[in-house]
Amino acid sequence: MKTIERRGFIKKSLLGSSLLMMNPIDVVASINNCKNQIQVYCQEFTWMTFFEREGKRWYQELEASWKNQSIASLSGMEVLMEMEQGFPQKTFARLQKNNFNGACMFVNPTMHIESIAQKHIAEMLGVGRKLKGMGIDAMVVNPEAKENEPVEHKTDSELKIQSKALDSLGAGLRKIGIRMLYHNHAIEMENNAKEFNHVVTHTKPENLGLCVDSDWIYKGTGSLDALYGLINEHAKRIEELHLRQTQNGIWTETFGAGDIDYGKIAETLLKHNQKPRLFLEQAADEETPHTMSAIEAIGLSIDNVREIFSGFNK
Repeated sequence: MKTIERRGFIKKSLLGSSLLMMNPIDVVASINNCKNQIQVYCQEFTWMTFFEREGKRWYQELEASWKNQSIASLSGMEVLMEMEQGFPQKTFARLQKNNFNGACMFVNPTMHIESIAQKHIAEMLGVGRKLKGMGIDAMVVNPEAKENEPVEHKTDSELKIQSKALDSLGAGLRKIGIRMLYHNHAIEMENNAKEFNHVVTHTKPENLGLCVDSDWIYKGTGSLDALYGLINEHAKRIEELHLRQTQNGIWTETFGAGDIDYGKIAETLLKHNQKPRLFLEQAADEETPHTMSAIEAIGLSIDNVREIFSGFNK
């Protein structure tokens, strides 16, 4: 797993500028403090939504963002890939230019239509080889939904095709050295979580882990008990968390207290000796309060992630 090079971190963060004024003992203590922090990553979606509401392009704000010590402590970003646009080489170049690592890829291939699924499997294996060459070892997959179809939920036949395709893709990526994780939105959790359950039941754990988005599970099931029960049931398979909070169903400006008890989720995972990677995906929409800048909101959210999941550091 790649992490930010120390020289890049020191160069871009406030800590780095202050090191020059410290004595050698304080410098070592500061660096060790950063090394001992819980690793927190960020999803590109967070940057897109928070900076766009300020009329800014997120990638143009990368360098300025490093002046926030909490943002500078991030271990990398999960990069989005749109199937129709292909591999996001420009995004990786922008991250590299700002000493920011890519941590994994998020993609929405179509898996429930046989002919398209086979095409997308081949494409994703090619993407996997590129990622491996860049030192990235994980791919998060959220199969395309049937948003424009007369029947909203996938049929039994389509679910069989999808689960088989996911297992095949996961096995192929595993041979390359890429771990594939299944991500949920709300629709997979509707209909008594039929789609989610089908995927989990009909794929092998060695081919497919889980990237859990608690917010979408809560929205899809309408039940916090269902969310906490799912976390407990599938804890051993959960390898990544997307972290986003709501208050009365509305996305909050920062990750922290709200509808979902993330402290309870952390305790449940620790009970199963499971410490998935933590990806901040706090997002802003029209209903989200706007009381601080994007940099302030993201920085505070990172701090709160570390506080809530502090048990992961034990």
